[in-house]
Amino acid sequence: MMVSAFGLAWRSHVILRRPLIYCVPKVQYSSSVVAVGSVAEPVTVMVKDEKDEVAVRRRSRVGKDNKQPEWKKFSSKELGIKMSLISKPTRLVLSRLRKKGYEVYLVGGCVRDLILKKTPKDFDIITSAELKEIKQTFIHCEIVGKRFPICHVHVNDTIVEMHTVKPANLSFVEDRARILRAVRIAARLGFRFSRDIALSVRELSGSVLRLDKGRILMEMNYMLAFGSAEASLRLLWRFGLLEILLPIQASYFVSQGFRRRDERSNMLLSLFTNLDKLVAPNLPCHSSLWIAILAFHKALADQPRDPLVVAAFSLAVHSGGSLLEAVQISMNITRPHDSRFHELLEYGDVLSQDALIDQVVDLAASAKAALCKMTDRYYVSQAMIKYPKAPRSDLVFISLALSLRVCKIFECIGRGMGKGTVPRRGEKINYESLALGNLPEVRHTFARIVFDTVYPPNLKRDST
Repeated sequence: MMVSAFGLAWRSHVILRRPLIYCVPKVQYSSSVVAVGSVAEPVTVMVKDEKDEVAVRRRSRVGKDNKQPEWKKFSSKELGIKMSLISKPTRLVLSRLRKKGYEVYLVGGCVRDLILKKTPKDFDIITSAELKEIKQTFIHCEIVGKRFPICHVHVNDTIVEMHTVKPANLSFVEDRARILRAVRIAARLGFRFSRDIALSVRELSGSVLRLDKGRILMEMNYMLAFGSAEASLRLLWRFGLLEILLPIQASYFVSQGFRRRDERSNMLLSLFTNLDKLVAPNLPCHSSLWIAILAFHKALADQPRDPLVVAAFSLAVHSGGSLLEAVQISMNITRPHDSRFHELLEYGDVLSQDALIDQVVDLAASAKAALCKMTDRYYVSQAMIKYPKAPRSDLVFISLALSLRVCKIFECIGRGMGKGTVPRRGEKINYESLALGNLPEVRHTFARIVFDTVYPPNLKRDST
């Protein structure tokens, strides 16, 4: 059957099999502890990504005395770290800086490897000592790099690379991409910013506009394609970055009365929650998928639709354009839809088959039109014009080639289209194909996300 992967069968009524979100088990992964103190000392859990330090704290409630949560510390013994796995030159550098009274930490991938009982390929170190103080401590030491200066300490035939700790505001000014990385790391690992970092992110949010568009797309893809999209969108909104990076979506948040720290959900966040259930850091999707979700939602926010129209639309996308069969199946759906969303109309008059087909075709056209709006600098610049206090942004980081690729997801829907197509078979997602942007795989995953958002599995009828 065309839509067997959707858990629907074409009979006199719809039979619901396994809910869509259960077709692929959520991949479990453990976050890496990525900073450790020097040998045999209690260590501070921090985050360091791609050689950039980001200090964060785990989410926890503030106590009755209003004290901020403390850093959680582990000893190397608790983590089972063997000192023999740390190279002698590295141990020498750590020990000497400690004796001088400086704080010093191993950071990055080497900590992950040590915890996993693996021998790291190299060791990165951060210290409270300034570059000139490091140079005074070691005879064979040189400062390298103009934009991001670091120290190279020569121990015998080994070079030990050292970085200095910098205040958040200076670090973000030095490299604006760190602002986006901070959001990504906090969202992915469930951390929250310390007060100084939160303030710096807010104050310097506008500086991300100076980044190369390709770099912005890459950072956005890291946020939205690796299993932490919903949390990333919430953080972008909380810290005033969403109206700079995605003004159209920020306008939607405002129109919904969404506060900066709002814990409620909305349809856009629900769509990305369902995306997060299907992908993970080691099983990402192609950027065309999350861009298609943004365009689809924009179309639905501009013109709310009957839930059956959205169901038929998702079934047609899944099948590669078999519109008639998708409509026939959707007309027999009796399960309740999620009535919380303003983008979905309450059931009204029963639509005829032809009327339903027309509306599905119109929704596909609207999704393509929404994509065009998202790549139109003037339209983007006007998205937040109703809100004079909001920053102005005409940022478009979606390239023409990527936009055309996304458009193909919806192009299969139209009268007379989809005939002779061979539907994608099977329930399981081919993650290699999904990461490469294979069109049938992206359509399949997109359709599952949309369907599960409108018709959540196990939604009780009386909840509507």
